[in-house]
Amino acid sequence: MNNLHLSTREKFEEFLQAFIRKQRGFENAKVRNLQKMPGGASKETWAFDLKLTNAKTKQALPMVLRINRSSPLPASIDLKQEFSLMKEVHGEGI
Repeated sequence: MNNLHLSTREKFEEFLQAFIRKQRGFENAKVRNLQKMPGGASKETWAFDLKLTNAKTKQALPMVLRINRSSPLPASIDLKQEFSLMKEVHGEGI
């Protein structure tokens, strides 16, 4: 595909799909409906559907991708800390 005429979003969608397909078991995955979500002062947030197809199943999983900015806000936490916090909160049933 000629990348000269693709928007930044389309290029990012291709990059994301290529990255996911390199992961074992996701060789046929497709990224669809990639949309930048509003907000995110300290991190970029994207929503997309991850379409998985193999001999046994077809499914579309709604996904959210959070990306650290190159210069985060001083009061922000990194993604590893954020994940730990979300895991703990989820474990408490919140």
